[in-house]
Amino acid sequence: MPNINGINIAEKINKFYQDSKIIFCSMRDDLVFDTHSVNSFFFIRKSNVESDLNKAYLKLCNSNIRLNNIYKCSDEIINYREIIYLYKEKNYIILHTKNNRIVKDRVNLKAVIKQFETNGFIEIYHGTLVNVRWIKRIDKNKNKLILKNNQEQFMSKRKLKNVCSSFHKYLSED
Repeated sequence: MPNINGINIAEKINKFYQDSKIIFCSMRDDLVFDTHSVNSFFFIRKSNVESDLNKAYLKLCNSNIRLNNIYKCSDEIINYREIIYLYKEKNYIILHTKNNRIVKDRVNLKAVIKQFETNGFIEIYHGTLVNVRWIKRIDKNKNKLILKNNQEQFMSKRKLKNVCSSFHKYLSED
């Protein structure tokens, strides 16, 4: 590719497909750190192609198991990653998604709370859960979360320690 390199292509892909999994393969081991700037998923060294390919495959499989978790509503199926937050309202849970959609599902929150918690949600207030992937920052002084879509969610003082702990754990794993 005389006029463009893989990192430039990855930048263009990321503009349109933020959730893409880009795996680089190169003889130039010195480029591994440059690929981090475009959120590469894996770097396969041609000098170690068989071993690296196996590692990339295992990482991809484990990632897909987590990414393909879905919530089955009465009317539709939603990927957990697309749900920003949810709260209970009488016999319903109200889901707010990344596409500014609001989905109402008739279900008791207690019945599905474990399902959400195992998929990266934290309870910030009684009956309100936030997807940890959508937290931008935590304002401890005002007891609120600022989400990546710039919405603010207030949280209980009792939940603050657990929310901070879960958020920092998520950041260290990601």
